[in-house]
Formats: sequence, structure tokens, C-alpha cells
Amino acid sequence: MLRYDPEYHPEYQAEYHPEYQAQCQPPLFPYSSSSSFFKKTTTTKAGDPPGTAPDATTEEQAIEQFLQTDPELGYWRDKGLTLKQIQQWMKLSNTSAADIFQSLCHCRFEMVDLDLETSKPVENVFNWFYRMIERVGYYPAPKGYKSFRQRQIERERLLLDERAKEIRDLQEIRQNKYEQELELAFQEMMNDQEGELFKICLCRIPPMAKEISRGKLFESTMKVAFEEYTQEKERETLAKATCQQLQ
Repeated sequence: MLRYDPEYHPEYQAEYHPEYQAQCQPPLFPYSSSSSFFKKTTTTKAGDPPGTAPDATTEEQAIEQFLQTDPELGYWRDKGLTLKQIQQWMKLSNTSAADIFQSLCHCRFEMVDLDLETSKPVENVFNWFYRMIERVGYYPAPKGYKSFRQRQIERERLLLDERAKEIRDLQEIRQNKYEQELELAFQEMMNDQEGELFKICLCRIPPMAKEISRGKLFESTMKVAFEEYTQEKERETLAKATCQQLQ
């Protein structure tokens, strides 16, 4: 079967949609993990020897910035979580700010996504959170937990899959349209045995097929000749168009 070749049919190419490209761009504020955030922001002063602890003011600024900007911590901002409270938890549980933030994300998922705050119910989420990290040192990830970044990746992957399916569907539609147009042109040729195209294809088939002059074997042989001739004409048209562009 003659296959659709977009190289020979530029008019069948998919249209360019700039909005698709825009949707594929990465977000302006990536949902980075808290650990990677603090690796970048809790820096020592210039000239300090290796191993020097981060400047306290710099670390406080990093904690405050992350608390106020990370989208996964919006639940806690609404609850009124402060820098001072985070520092108290860090001191009481002897853990880092990155671990506290990760635990806060786990707790938020359990309170909101799993509806624990309402169903339990949890009267004071701050006390609930601290009792957990006091017992085990951190707030374990609930079953099914996914960070905002993981969810974003899944949504983007789903969007890409949907677009890939749209592309396949469009390619199939164009292929079917192309094949139907060829089949229509072939049948019109076969119904006009005095036409020039019929005579050209007839000259291309083997002598034995010419003697039959009817039936499925004759038609299939003529169709092969028709398809070969059509492809040759398409290549010639493409070559001429290319030459004209280069001139």
C-alpha cells in the first residue's frame, strides 16, 4: 500500500500552534524540594574556612523565604506558621529546617488530601504535628503522598500523552485522506481507458498482465504502476519547488 509521505505533501503538514509551545515551557517557580533549597541558600560568608556553619541571619532569611513562597506550604501560611515556630521545632526535635519543611508537607497532605483534620478531627494541627516529630523525629510520608512538583510532572506528562494522541489521530486522518484521494484518482483512471494516464500506466505493466486486460490481477498490476508513477511525479514537483526556492 502506498504510504503518505509528508515530505512530498507539505500541504498536509500539521499547523504550528504557538500556544502548545508556551504550555510546554517550565514553570517560573519550580517546586523544588526543601533540601535542595537550603543547600543553595544557607551559605557561609565569603572567606570563611570550609566547614564553617552558615550565618544565622542568612539561614533565617532562607527559612522565611521558603515559608512565604513555597506553594506546598500555603496551608501552613493560612494557619499562621511563623519562623519562630519552625526554629522551636528544629531545636526541640534536633533536626534541620529542610526536614521540618518536608514533614510539614507530609502533614499537610494528611490533613487536606486525606481529610484527617476534619475526620479525626484534629483540633490543633500545630500540637498534632509536634507530637509526631517528638515521637519519631519527623512526620512520615502518608500513603499516596505526592509533592506539588510530582503532581505537576504527572500533569505535564498527561498533557504530553494527550498531545501525542492528537498528533497520531491527525496523522491517521491525513493518511486516510491521502489514500482515499489516491484511490479515487486510480478508479477515475480505470474508468477512462482512453485517457493519457491509463495509457502511461498500461505501458508500465508486464506483457502478461496486458493480455489479461481485466480482473483483479490486471487491476492490482495497474495500481502498482499508478502508485509508482504518482510517486515519481510528486518527487519531480518537490524537486522543482526546491530549485525555485534556491534561485
